[in-house]
Amino acid sequence: MPEKTVNYTPEMVARLHEVYNGEATEVERDEQIGTLAEELGKSPASIRAKLTHEGIYVPKAKAPAGKGSVRKATLVRAIAEKMEVAEEVMESLEKANKNVLIRLYNAL
Repeated sequence: MPEKTVNYTPEMVARLHEVYNGEATEVERDEQIGTLAEELGKSPASIRAKLTHEGIYVPKAKAPAGKGSVRKATLVRAIAEKMEVAEEVMESLEKANKNVLIRLYNAL
């Protein structure tokens, strides 16, 4: 049976714990990951995966959806109004990507 290749030595794991601070800001955590990746000769994705495996990685906060967000149905309605057609004619547009709908609306 072939031996398993070790990607991270115990010393490397100790360094991850030493450098990475989950209580730092997102920008600081990104810098820490970049520093570790360079220092250990790994990709940032590999560092994030190992930090996750170690239970110390803090993911980036997701942008809140809601108040500033426009629904696709609202965009389709606005596009139909600009094109002066019945909303029902355009309802299949709701299946389009939201960014595409925003670009279409802005183009009109």
